[in-house]
Amino acid sequence: MKKILITYPWLSLFGGGEIFCEYCCNLLSKKYKVDLMYYDNGIKINNFLRINKKVSLIGIKSKNIIIDFLASKTMLFAQFFLIYFNLKNKKIRDYDFVYSS
Repeated sequence: MKKILITYPWLSLFGGGEIFCEYCCNLLSKKYKVDLMYYDNGIKINNFLRINKKVSLIGIKSKNIIIDFLASKTMLFAQFFLIYFNLKNKKIRDYDFVYSS
Protein backbone atom coordinates (compact mmCIF):
# COMPACT_ATOMS: atom_id res chain seq x y z
CA MET A 1 0.00 0.00 0.00
CA LYS A 2 1.40 3.40 -0.96
CA LYS A 3 2.13 5.92 1.76
CA ILE A 4 1.24 9.61 1.56
CA LEU A 5 2.42 12.41 3.85
CA ILE A 6 0.32 15.54 4.20
CA THR A 7 1.72 18.47 6.17
CA TYR A 8 -0.55 21.12 7.61
CA PRO A 9 0.62 23.83 10.05
CA TRP A 10 -2.08 23.81 12.76
CA LEU A 11 -5.12 21.69 13.49
CA SER A 12 -6.39 23.82 16.37
CA LEU A 13 -8.33 26.23 14.14
CA PHE A 14 -11.46 25.47 12.13
CA GLY A 15 -11.76 27.12 8.75
CA GLY A 16 -11.51 26.47 5.05
CA GLY A 17 -7.94 25.16 5.14
CA GLU A 18 -8.63 22.73 7.95
CA ILE A 19 -11.81 21.48 6.29
CA PHE A 20 -9.93 20.93 3.00
CA CYS A 21 -7.15 19.10 4.85
CA GLU A 22 -9.74 16.90 6.61
CA TYR A 23 -11.50 16.14 3.33
CA CYS A 24 -8.24 15.24 1.53
CA CYS A 25 -7.06 12.99 4.37
CA ASN A 26 -10.37 11.16 4.60
CA LEU A 27 -10.62 10.72 0.84
CA LEU A 28 -7.04 9.51 0.39
CA SER A 29 -7.21 7.16 3.40
CA LYS A 30 -9.70 4.99 1.49
CA LYS A 31 -6.94 3.77 -0.86
CA TYR A 32 -3.63 4.80 0.72
CA LYS A 33 -1.89 4.89 4.08
CA VAL A 34 -2.00 8.57 5.05
CA ASP A 35 0.09 10.36 7.67
CA LEU A 36 -0.93 13.90 8.61
CA MET A 37 1.95 15.90 10.08
CA TYR A 38 1.15 19.15 11.88
CA TYR A 39 2.95 21.60 14.15
CA ASP A 40 1.98 20.92 17.76
CA ASN A 41 1.36 24.45 19.02
CA GLY A 42 0.16 23.22 22.41
CA ILE A 43 -3.52 23.78 21.64
CA LYS A 44 -5.88 20.82 21.41
CA ILE A 45 -6.98 19.68 17.94
CA ASN A 46 -10.35 21.22 17.06
CA ASN A 47 -13.29 18.95 17.93
CA PHE A 48 -15.14 19.82 14.72
CA LEU A 49 -12.49 18.12 12.57
CA ARG A 50 -13.57 14.57 11.76
CA ILE A 51 -10.36 12.98 10.52
CA ASN A 52 -10.66 9.28 9.77
CA LYS A 53 -9.10 6.97 12.36
CA LYS A 54 -7.00 5.35 9.61
CA VAL A 55 -5.05 8.61 9.26
CA SER A 56 -2.00 8.77 11.52
CA LEU A 57 -1.61 12.16 13.19
CA ILE A 58 2.00 13.19 13.77
CA GLY A 59 2.54 16.26 15.93
CA ILE A 60 5.96 17.92 15.62
CA LYS A 61 7.35 20.57 17.95
CA SER A 62 10.68 22.39 17.81
CA LYS A 63 13.10 22.15 20.71
CA ASN A 64 14.34 25.68 20.00
CA ILE A 65 12.44 28.28 22.08
CA ILE A 66 12.56 30.99 19.41
CA ILE A 67 11.43 28.70 16.59
CA ASP A 68 8.69 27.28 18.81
CA PHE A 69 7.44 30.77 19.66
CA LEU A 70 7.37 31.85 16.00
CA ALA A 71 5.79 28.60 14.76
CA SER A 72 3.15 28.74 17.50
CA LYS A 73 2.14 32.27 16.51
CA THR A 74 2.58 32.28 12.71
CA MET A 75 1.03 29.61 10.51
CA LEU A 76 3.40 30.27 7.62
CA PHE A 77 6.45 29.81 9.85
CA ALA A 78 4.99 26.56 11.19
CA GLN A 79 4.60 25.25 7.64
CA PHE A 80 8.18 26.22 6.77
CA PHE A 81 9.37 24.40 9.90
CA LEU A 82 7.51 21.23 8.88
CA ILE A 83 9.06 21.32 5.41
CA TYR A 84 12.53 21.94 6.90
CA PHE A 85 12.04 19.15 9.46
CA ASN A 86 11.14 16.63 6.76
CA LEU A 87 14.02 17.62 4.50
CA LYS A 88 16.57 17.67 7.32
CA ASN A 89 15.54 14.30 8.76
CA LYS A 90 14.98 12.76 5.32
CA LYS A 91 11.49 11.68 6.35
CA ILE A 92 10.18 12.21 2.85
CA ARG A 93 12.05 9.13 1.64
CA ASP A 94 9.58 6.97 3.57
CA TYR A 95 6.65 8.19 1.45
CA ASP A 96 5.55 7.72 -2.14
CA PHE A 97 3.93 11.17 -2.27
CA VAL A 98 4.32 14.27 -0.07
CA TYR A 99 1.72 17.03 -0.09
CA SER A 100 2.26 20.33 1.71
CA SER A 101 -1.09 22.02 2.19
